[in-house]
Amino acid sequence: MKNDKSIDNLTRTALLDEATHLLQTGSFGRLSFQLLANKVGIKKGSVYYHFPSKNLLAVAILDRAKLQLEDYFMLCVNETPTVQLKHYIQVFSKYIQPMDKLCPGASFITTWPHECSEVRNALNNLYQAHLQHLEKIIHQGRELGTFKQSLSHAQLASVIFSLLQGALLSARASQSTFAINACEAVISELLIK
Repeated sequence: MKNDKSIDNLTRTALLDEATHLLQTGSFGRLSFQLLANKVGIKKGSVYYHFPSKNLLAVAILDRAKLQLEDYFMLCVNETPTVQLKHYIQVFSKYIQPMDKLCPGASFITTWPHECSEVRNALNNLYQAHLQHLEKIIHQGRELGTFKQSLSHAQLASVIFSLLQGALLSARASQSTFAINACEAVISELLIK
């Protein structure tokens, strides 16, 4: 028999899973605690037990996305920079599923002016995790002579991240993976000798 703590953890995880799915495929503004409770099969009050406010739920989603992203990055930390870059692009082309889901962070961009400072900070932390990882890959690639010397590490990281985020939006609107594939080609052209 599971103890109360493990049931609480399972419920919290189920809530985060469902809230993330609803966020990525719809909008956070339309997500209600009643809808979330119905999807998970619990009472609405139980949602408030785990997340006393919608802002705290948003922060938890973004914090978990950042941790999952960092864990994903660790899977290929010992690979060549070229392999690490391809692995990073897969975050967008495979794991976020173009045409179906948006990046959890990108889902908050349309409501940015209305988000509280805690949500904005969590979103910025997720964004910085992307950029820092890309900068490390670019730095390693340049140190090994695999990547071209052109823009600064920070500029290239920002361009790559922006291209891929834009490709997700484009893929969703066009229902085509063309944008993701085109971005991968442009990124290779920008970096690989």
